[in-house]
Amino acid sequence: MGTLEVNFRTQIAEEMSRMELIDRLCEYHERIKHLNEQIESFESIKMSNGIRLAKLVISILDKKAHKGCTDKSWPGFQNGNGEEIGVDIDRIVDEAKKLLNQSK
Repeated sequence: MGTLEVNFRTQIAEEMSRMELIDRLCEYHERIKHLNEQIESFESIKMSNGIRLAKLVISILDKKAHKGCTDKSWPGFQNGNGEEIGVDIDRIVDEAKKLLNQSK
C-alpha cells in the first residue's frame, strides 16, 4: 500500500468518525429537546396545582372562615395550646393571593 492510499483511507476514516459524531450530537440534541418539553410540562402541572391550592386556601381561610364574623382578621387567633397563629394564617392567605395575581 502506498502512502497516498494510506492517507486516503485515514481521511475516509476521519470523515466517517466526524459523521458519526454529528449523528450522535443530533440524537443528543433531540433527547435534550424532548427532556426540556417534559420539564416545561411538569412546571405547568406544578403551577396548576399551586393555583388550585391557593384558591382553596383563599376559599377556606379568607372567605368561609370569616363568614358571619365581625372581626375579619386573623391576628390574635390562637391554636388549642394558646400559641398565636393568626399572623401565620394571614401570611398564608397573602401568599395565596399573590400567587393567583401572578398567574393572571
